[in-house]
Amino acid sequence: MEIVPIEKLLEGAKKGVDVSLIKLDEDEILKPINYLREKPYDAWVMWSKIINFWLKVPEDKMKIIDQVFEYFCDATFMIDDIIDQGLVRRGQEPPYLKYGYPSTVACLEYVHYKMIEQANDAFWIKSSKKFTFDEYMDYGGAKSTTFFALNVRLMQLFATEKVDLEDFLNLFGIFFFIANDHENLFRSEEAAGELLYADDLTEGKYTFATVYAIDILKDQEVYEILMSKPEDIETRRRCIAKLKSNGAHEYSVKTLHRFCDEIKKEADKIGHNPFVQDILDFYMDFDLLK
Repeated sequence: MEIVPIEKLLEGAKKGVDVSLIKLDEDEILKPINYLREKPYDAWVMWSKIINFWLKVPEDKMKIIDQVFEYFCDATFMIDDIIDQGLVRRGQEPPYLKYGYPSTVACLEYVHYKMIEQANDAFWIKSSKKFTFDEYMDYGGAKSTTFFALNVRLMQLFATEKVDLEDFLNLFGIFFFIANDHENLFRSEEAAGELLYADDLTEGKYTFATVYAIDILKDQEVYEILMSKPEDIETRRRCIAKLKSNGAHEYSVKTLHRFCDEIKKEADKIGHNPFVQDILDFYMDFDLLK
């Protein structure tokens, strides 16, 4: 039996998020973010297909909504890269390295969203405080759910069908951030490359598995490794091995499978949607979950 029942996490997913619109304009200012958007993230398109299958938003309105949503999400990644000092984003150097800090910050100011305080991220990365598992679930769930809530709220303004998507949205938001955490830590060294292998550890960044190990399993070694922000590959390998041996990896896998099942159940309650399985496969179709 898990120390933290997965049912508790599912119950915690029942929360709402307020979002607001963002305004887009000048091509020159948007160069850094448009550079990132040259390599789009397929999950955003998949998400819009899922929601519009139910809401039936007119095509002309969807084009605008998709653009706003993608800019919103990509701006968040750009801020993350600056805070984390990331070296690679989608297989290429991140915008702040290509265009410099001034141009990138000016771009971000233009597409800046008010609903997520990025200072929160800096606190999570820089602080030596031992965050609790519940604190991390509240933080991660609120942040990732806001991504998708923006898209849903925009689409609902123009929807020709009225559908309650609150539970589906919140379940998927939690699933999304756990899946991304899991993929970063547990993808193979061969797939990630030495530089990016478990690079959340190098950034000193809390993740689902590390917080579970530190707060619930009381694993001091994992905490010390995380706080050291290891750049050497051997220390990162040792930490990943510890997360697998102490049960944190197994708990992460079980949680993802359970959320996947609950998302499918919730989708069927709303009405069968063929696009739901596509996005779940996008995150679940890798050897990391074995």
